[in-house]
Amino acid sequence: MKINTIKNSGIILFFTILWFLFDYISKLWVISDGFVPIVFIKKFFYFTYQQNTGIAFGIPLPQWLQLISSVLILGVLMYFAYKYVFENKNNRFFKLLLLGMVFGGAIGNGVDRLFKGYVVDFIYLYPIPVFNIADLGITVSLIILLFLAITESDKN
Repeated sequence: MKINTIKNSGIILFFTILWFLFDYISKLWVISDGFVPIVFIKKFFYFTYQQNTGIAFGIPLPQWLQLISSVLILGVLMYFAYKYVFENKNNRFFKLLLLGMVFGGAIGNGVDRLFKGYVVDFIYLYPIPVFNIADLGITVSLIILLFLAITESDKN
């Protein structure tokens, strides 16, 4: 294994753990007894507490199917993202950070689903369904990675 591969994997691992902890701590805060919903902009942006027993955007599916489909879909997305990051040297540190956010978010929601049977969601931003820090990391990071892949392929 090359030193750069070990270094890059270490960077991904660092940001995976960091994003997982950010997500985990935010969820602990929301489920704590002292949590009170916070309204920033009425009916548009606020923090609340919601148990998401469905899959993406609350789509209802049996628990076993949620776990299998989540692992498969995220696994495929992460494989291609990982392959793209390691094959392309442009903006590598930034891409490693984004990949860590995807992994950390996937682990955060996976831990919730596995141990609670639901995912803790708390960020409401109209018209998007309620989401959490893990969802934010997964979605935003994959969108940015896709954008970078498209713009970089246009240059070649």
